[in-house]
Amino acid sequence: MLPITRITVHHDGMDTFSSTSQADAAHRIELIREAHVNQRKFADIGYHYIIDPGGRVWEGRNVRFQGAHVQDNNEGQPGGHVPG
Repeated sequence: MLPITRITVHHDGMDTFSSTSQADAAHRIELIREAHVNQRKFADIGYHYIIDPGGRVWEGRNVRFQGAHVQDNNEGQPGGHVPG
């Protein structure tokens, strides 16, 4: 992945979510992870970090692995869909 030349700020594209409850945020993140794994066939959630409406930062995909959520912008990966 090195060198990293850009970052992406991305929204989940699902229905509006505004709860500041930590439990609600954890549930929402799990829904996103399940959609990425089951529908998009990613190995895990495509995002490295998630910021919830309460301002908490959650770790998604480990930064050792390339993100899988920015089509045509993951170096060396056709279509940006990285299975790792």
